Amino acid sequence: MSADLIFQFLGEQWILVAALATTLGMLILHETRKAGPALSITEAVQLVNNEEGVFLDIRDAGDYARGHITDALHIPAATLA
Repeated sequence: MSADLIFQFLGEQWILVAALATTLGMLILHETRKAGPALSITEAVQLVNNEEGVFLDIRDAGDYARGHITDALHIPAATLA
């Protein structure tokens, strides 16, 4: 396929191209906001030590049993509202 055909398609189907670009942009924006704020290990430890923070482990029981942070509160994600 030559570059001319690609540009011709983009010109003729600009609505589809715009819809695809908008959808991809919204998906990327959603995924970046979904994660929540990131903390470094040092920041997380400081929160737990200085501000009575708690590590919450939301993995299933099998993963939690294989290893977890000491004194982490375990509440499986399936039981959260």
